[in-house]
Amino acid sequence: MRFEVSSNEKLILLLLKYAGGRIEGRVRLMKLVFLTLKECPEAARRFGVSFNFRPYLHGPFSMEVLKALDSLQAKGLIRVDTRVFDEIWFRYEYELTGRGFKAVEDWDDECIKSLVERYGKKELRELLRYVYRTYPRESTPTLSDILRELEQPIIS
Repeated sequence: MRFEVSSNEKLILLLLKYAGGRIEGRVRLMKLVFLTLKECPEAARRFGVSFNFRPYLHGPFSMEVLKALDSLQAKGLIRVDTRVFDEIWFRYEYELTGRGFKAVEDWDDECIKSLVERYGKKELRELLRYVYRTYPRESTPTLSDILRELEQPIIS
């Protein structure tokens, strides 16, 4: 069974491919997508990627990334596991399925590959520090951003 894969989904599959098929943590994946747009703009244009990021609590955030992840999971191209540490701490882990590897096997981009090699295995604190220092306007929510968030419905 073949599924159409959107441009945004294609980028996430490529990031997973270059990370060895697995990325631990939603925040890490979100930052890798953001850094691709910033540091590999030609690749993002070539693939037709169109994520909109805004400042949020852990730096740049895009709801489109979450939608793409849900779609990829529904298509059976990625598996999403939740690793629970205690009552309040958990981490999402994203992994390419066999079908996901097959879908992405012919796609390549050296800039994205290099980006994942550079940032994919960094300690999360170090990755966040880099993003906050290098892209402060996109990383730090303003008071108006926080107030706008408080007006949004809570997604559980």
